[in-house]
Amino acid sequence: MAGRKKKKSNKELHPGWGGYRPGAGRKGHGLRAKLQVNVTPDQKLAYDTAGGREWLREVLNRVGATLQANPIDGNKMKLDGCTTPAWPVTNDPTHYKVDFFLEGVQAGFPSPASDYKEDGLDFNELLAPNPDATFCVNVTGDSMIDAGLTPGDTLIVDRSKTPRNGEIVIVRIDTDFTVKRLRIVNGEIELHPENSSGRYPILRPKDAEEWCMIGVVTFVVKKV
Repeated sequence: MAGRKKKKSNKELHPGWGGYRPGAGRKGHGLRAKLQVNVTPDQKLAYDTAGGREWLREVLNRVGATLQANPIDGNKMKLDGCTTPAWPVTNDPTHYKVDFFLEGVQAGFPSPASDYKEDGLDFNELLAPNPDATFCVNVTGDSMIDAGLTPGDTLIVDRSKTPRNGEIVIVRIDTDFTVKRLRIVNGEIELHPENSSGRYPILRPKDAEEWCMIGVVTFVVKKV
Protein backbone atom coordinates (compact mmCIF):
# COMPACT_ATOMS: atom_id res chain seq x y z
CA MET A 1 0.00 0.00 0.00
CA ALA A 2 1.42 3.32 -1.03
CA GLY A 3 2.12 5.83 1.65
CA ARG A 4 0.10 9.01 2.07
CA LYS A 5 1.38 11.82 -0.16
CA LYS A 6 3.00 14.61 1.81
CA LYS A 7 1.14 17.90 1.56
CA LYS A 8 3.25 20.80 0.31
CA SER A 9 3.77 23.74 2.59
CA ASN A 10 2.77 27.32 1.75
CA LYS A 11 6.45 28.15 1.28
CA GLU A 12 6.78 25.36 -1.34
CA LEU A 13 3.55 26.36 -3.06
CA HIS A 14 4.43 30.09 -3.00
CA PRO A 15 8.22 30.56 -3.20
CA GLY A 16 7.87 34.32 -3.04
CA TRP A 17 6.19 34.24 0.32
CA GLY A 18 7.98 34.63 3.60
CA GLY A 19 11.15 36.48 4.49
CA TYR A 20 11.58 40.05 5.67
CA ARG A 21 9.08 42.63 4.47
CA PRO A 22 9.46 46.32 5.43
CA GLY A 23 6.66 47.39 7.75
CA ALA A 24 5.44 43.84 8.37
CA GLY A 25 5.11 42.15 11.73
CA ARG A 26 4.03 43.42 15.13
CA LYS A 27 4.52 47.11 15.72
CA GLY A 28 6.85 48.45 18.39
CA HIS A 29 5.51 48.11 21.91
CA GLY A 30 6.42 51.75 22.63
CA LEU A 31 3.90 53.16 20.11
CA ARG A 32 0.83 52.85 22.28
CA ALA A 33 -0.28 56.44 22.83
CA LYS A 34 -2.40 58.17 20.20
CA LEU A 35 -2.78 61.85 19.32
CA GLN A 36 -5.82 63.41 17.69
CA VAL A 37 -5.99 67.10 16.85
CA ASN A 38 -8.01 69.30 14.52
CA VAL A 39 -5.89 71.45 12.20
CA THR A 40 -6.39 73.92 9.36
CA PRO A 41 -5.90 72.81 5.73
CA ASP A 42 -2.61 74.78 5.62
CA GLN A 43 -1.39 73.01 8.75
CA LYS A 44 -2.34 69.61 7.31
CA LEU A 45 -0.44 70.42 4.11
CA ALA A 46 2.61 71.48 6.12
CA TYR A 47 2.39 68.25 8.17
CA ASP A 48 2.22 66.06 5.06
CA THR A 49 4.98 67.99 3.28
CA ALA A 50 7.32 67.74 6.27
CA GLY A 51 7.01 63.95 6.42
CA GLY A 52 3.82 63.16 8.32
CA ARG A 53 3.97 60.81 11.30
CA GLU A 54 7.70 60.15 11.12
CA TRP A 55 8.42 63.90 11.10
CA LEU A 56 6.09 64.42 14.06
CA ARG A 57 7.80 61.65 16.06
CA GLU A 58 11.19 63.26 15.37
CA VAL A 59 9.90 66.67 16.48
CA LEU A 60 8.41 65.21 19.68
CA ASN A 61 11.69 63.42 20.43
CA ARG A 62 13.60 66.70 20.11
CA VAL A 63 11.09 68.57 22.26
CA GLY A 64 11.26 65.82 24.88
CA ALA A 65 15.06 66.03 24.94
CA THR A 66 14.85 69.81 25.37
CA LEU A 67 12.42 69.49 28.26
CA GLN A 68 14.61 66.86 29.95
CA ALA A 69 17.61 69.17 29.68
CA ASN A 70 15.58 72.16 30.94
CA PRO A 71 12.93 70.82 33.35
CA ILE A 72 12.47 74.26 34.88
CA ASP A 73 10.73 75.36 31.66
CA GLY A 74 8.10 72.64 31.90
CA ASN A 75 6.20 71.63 28.79
CA LYS A 76 3.93 74.65 28.74
CA MET A 77 4.29 78.38 28.46
CA LYS A 78 1.83 80.66 30.19
CA LEU A 79 0.77 84.19 29.34
CA ASP A 80 -2.21 86.17 30.60
CA GLY A 81 -3.83 83.09 32.08
CA CYS A 82 -3.68 80.95 28.92
CA THR A 83 -1.59 77.88 28.26
CA THR A 84 -0.15 76.68 24.97
CA PRO A 85 2.68 74.38 23.81
CA ALA A 86 6.05 76.12 23.52
CA TRP A 87 9.26 75.73 21.56
CA PRO A 88 11.52 77.11 24.29
CA VAL A 89 14.96 78.57 23.80
CA THR A 90 17.47 76.70 25.95
CA ASN A 91 18.48 78.26 29.26
CA ASP A 92 22.11 77.26 28.69
CA PRO A 93 22.94 78.50 25.18
CA THR A 94 26.35 78.20 23.58
CA HIS A 95 27.88 81.64 23.21
CA TYR A 96 29.93 82.35 20.11
CA LYS A 97 30.72 85.75 18.67
CA VAL A 98 31.26 86.42 14.98
CA ASP A 99 33.05 89.41 13.46
CA PHE A 100 30.79 92.44 13.30
CA PHE A 101 31.72 95.45 11.14
CA LEU A 102 30.36 98.77 12.33
CA GLU A 103 29.99 100.19 8.85
CA GLY A 104 26.94 98.93 6.99
CA VAL A 105 27.06 97.45 3.50
CA GLN A 106 25.73 99.61 0.67
CA ALA A 107 22.66 98.31 -1.10
CA GLY A 108 23.13 100.98 -3.78
CA PHE A 109 26.51 102.28 -4.91
CA PRO A 110 29.58 100.65 -3.33
CA SER A 111 31.63 102.49 -0.70
CA PRO A 112 35.16 101.90 0.62
CA ALA A 113 35.24 98.98 3.07
CA SER A 114 36.19 99.58 6.67
CA ASP A 115 38.60 97.33 8.56
CA TYR A 116 37.30 98.46 11.93
CA LYS A 117 35.12 95.98 13.79
CA GLU A 118 33.61 95.62 17.22
CA ASP A 119 34.40 92.91 19.77
CA GLY A 120 31.91 90.64 17.98
CA LEU A 121 28.24 89.80 17.73
CA ASP A 122 26.54 86.98 19.63
CA PHE A 123 23.31 85.88 17.94
CA ASN A 124 21.90 84.57 21.23
CA GLU A 125 22.16 88.02 22.76
CA LEU A 126 20.79 89.66 19.62
CA LEU A 127 17.82 87.38 18.94
CA ALA A 128 16.91 86.19 22.44
CA PRO A 129 17.88 88.73 25.10
CA ASN A 130 15.15 87.16 27.30
CA PRO A 131 15.66 83.41 26.69
CA ASP A 132 13.26 82.36 29.46
CA ALA A 133 10.45 84.19 27.66
CA THR A 134 11.49 83.45 24.06
CA PHE A 135 10.43 80.72 21.67
CA CYS A 136 10.64 80.06 17.91
CA VAL A 137 7.96 79.02 15.46
CA ASN A 138 7.90 78.45 11.69
CA VAL A 139 5.56 80.34 9.37
CA THR A 140 2.92 78.43 7.39
CA GLY A 141 0.53 80.10 4.98
CA ASP A 142 0.90 83.44 3.19
CA SER A 143 -1.48 85.79 5.02
CA MET A 144 1.50 87.98 6.12
CA ILE A 145 3.57 87.78 2.95
CA ASP A 146 3.44 91.55 2.36
CA ALA A 147 5.05 92.02 5.78
CA GLY A 148 7.95 89.82 4.67
CA LEU A 149 6.77 86.67 6.48
CA THR A 150 6.88 83.79 4.00
CA PRO A 151 6.27 80.05 4.53
CA GLY A 152 9.30 78.40 6.13
CA ASP A 153 10.57 81.55 7.85
CA THR A 154 11.41 81.20 11.53
CA LEU A 155 9.84 83.75 13.88
CA ILE A 156 11.47 84.76 17.15
CA VAL A 157 8.70 85.49 19.66
CA ASP A 158 9.09 87.28 23.01
CA ARG A 159 6.36 86.48 25.55
CA SER A 160 7.59 89.12 28.01
CA LYS A 161 6.83 92.11 25.75
CA THR A 162 3.56 93.99 26.11
CA PRO A 163 1.90 93.99 22.66
CA ARG A 164 1.53 97.46 21.17
CA ASN A 165 -0.54 98.86 18.34
CA GLY A 166 1.14 98.09 15.02
CA GLU A 167 3.30 95.19 16.20
CA ILE A 168 3.18 91.68 14.72
CA VAL A 169 1.87 89.22 17.30
CA ILE A 170 1.07 85.54 17.81
CA VAL A 171 -2.49 84.98 19.04
CA ARG A 172 -4.42 81.85 19.94
CA ILE A 173 -8.07 81.96 18.91
CA ASP A 174 -9.79 79.00 20.57
CA THR A 175 -7.49 76.15 19.48
CA ASP A 176 -5.95 77.82 16.41
CA PHE A 177 -2.81 79.96 16.30
CA THR A 178 -2.29 82.89 13.97
CA VAL A 179 0.32 85.58 13.28
CA LYS A 180 -1.08 88.99 12.34
CA ARG A 181 -0.53 92.75 12.71
CA LEU A 182 -2.17 94.07 15.89
CA ARG A 183 -4.34 97.13 15.42
CA ILE A 184 -6.32 99.00 18.07
CA VAL A 185 -9.32 100.66 16.39
CA ASN A 186 -11.69 102.72 18.55
CA GLY A 187 -10.40 100.88 21.58
CA GLU A 188 -11.09 97.46 20.05
CA ILE A 189 -8.53 94.81 19.08
CA GLU A 190 -8.20 93.79 15.45
CA LEU A 191 -5.78 91.39 13.78
CA HIS A 192 -4.86 92.52 10.27
CA PRO A 193 -3.43 90.24 7.58
CA GLU A 194 -0.95 91.69 5.12
CA ASN A 195 -1.61 90.07 1.78
CA SER A 196 -2.69 92.28 -1.13
CA SER A 197 -4.74 89.43 -2.66
CA GLY A 198 -7.60 90.27 -0.32
CA ARG A 199 -8.18 86.58 0.46
CA TYR A 200 -7.71 87.02 4.21
CA PRO A 201 -10.21 88.96 6.36
CA ILE A 202 -9.51 91.19 9.34
CA LEU A 203 -10.08 89.20 12.53
CA ARG A 204 -12.16 90.67 15.34
CA PRO A 205 -13.23 88.95 18.60
CA LYS A 206 -16.58 87.19 18.37
CA ASP A 207 -18.95 86.05 21.08
CA ALA A 208 -17.92 82.72 22.67
CA GLU A 209 -14.41 82.93 21.15
CA GLU A 210 -11.38 82.64 23.43
CA TRP A 211 -8.54 84.95 22.45
CA CYS A 212 -5.12 84.61 24.04
CA MET A 213 -2.17 86.88 23.28
CA ILE A 214 0.90 84.62 23.07
CA GLY A 215 3.74 87.02 22.32
CA VAL A 216 5.30 89.68 20.10
CA VAL A 217 7.34 88.78 17.02
CA THR A 218 10.72 90.47 17.40
CA PHE A 219 12.77 88.92 14.58
CA VAL A 220 12.28 86.82 11.45
CA VAL A 221 15.00 84.45 10.25
CA LYS A 222 14.91 83.47 6.59
CA LYS A 223 17.13 81.94 3.92
CA VAL A 224 18.13 84.07 0.94
